[in-house]
Formats: sequence, C-alpha cells, structure tokens
Amino acid sequence: MSTTHISSFPNSVLKGQYFNERKDENDVVENNFNPSPTFAVDPNSNEAHDLLKKIGITDTAQQEQLKLLATLVVEWNERLNLISRKGCTVDVVFGRHILPSIALASLPELLDGNDSDSKDSRRRVLDVGTGGGFPGVPLAIIFPYVDFLLVDSVGKKIEGNRRNG
Repeated sequence: MSTTHISSFPNSVLKGQYFNERKDENDVVENNFNPSPTFAVDPNSNEAHDLLKKIGITDTAQQEQLKLLATLVVEWNERLNLISRKGCTVDVVFGRHILPSIALASLPELLDGNDSDSKDSRRRVLDVGTGGGFPGVPLAIIFPYVDFLLVDSVGKKIEGNRRNG
C-alpha cells in the first residue's frame, strides 16, 4: 500500500480519512479507510453522515443542502461542463469536490467569523477560479454568516449560476 504525505492539506478529519500520514521517515500511521480511486462517497450513507459530523456539520439543513448541491452539480454539469464529465456522479461530486471543499472549514480564519447581520462587519472570502463553485458554494452553505464572492474566467459558468442559482 502506498503512502501519501500531504503537508499543506489542512489538519482535519478528512486528512485522516483520505490519506495515510507519515510522522517521520520510519513511522507510517495506517488507517482503516480505503477510499475508491475516485473518492466516491454516497451522500446518503452513514460514512458521509459520520464525516460531516466529525467535521462539525451537525445542522441537518446544511447536510441536506450539501447533498442537494451534489445532485444539482451533476444535473447542471451536462449543460455547462462545470467539472469533468468523466465519471460525474452524485457520489463522485460529494466525495471528490464537496468533502474536500468543506475540509477548509478547519482553517481558523474562517471559523473566527461572526454571525453579525451588519454587512460591514461580516467576513468576506474571495474564491478566484471557482470553476464549478468549489470550494465557495459548499463553504457558503456551512458559513452563512460569511460573504463569498466567486470569480471565474469562464463566463458561461458564472452566467449559468447567476440565472439559475
């Protein structure tokens, strides 16, 4: 079994779930999670529910919005080519795009935001090169008190989101 060390990956639950971690050259920490090559995760599975809970997403409305997002990305991907069309299923979108996006929730800069309704005091995040809306849309779901601006050079993706989102 090959071991992958990702030093820049946020220290989160997903790091332990997706990768084996090397503490040093002679020490490899194994885990019991064997992801598929596509990192597909059924959003309705116990595994997905447990991952969301471990990350701290316990609000059922937010969990449902993330599941719905996976379905919508698959539907809209046919029209706008938001992400790679190869193997674009709800499970792949949830496991490969949504879960890694919300792993960014472990960054303290995002967690320090406040839930103020005042537009001047709200934290702002810019997602440059958002493509299909990742990581901006999943993060906007779990951080409703943060203002997100998603930017992409491919106009059809942005216009499609503006008309239909």
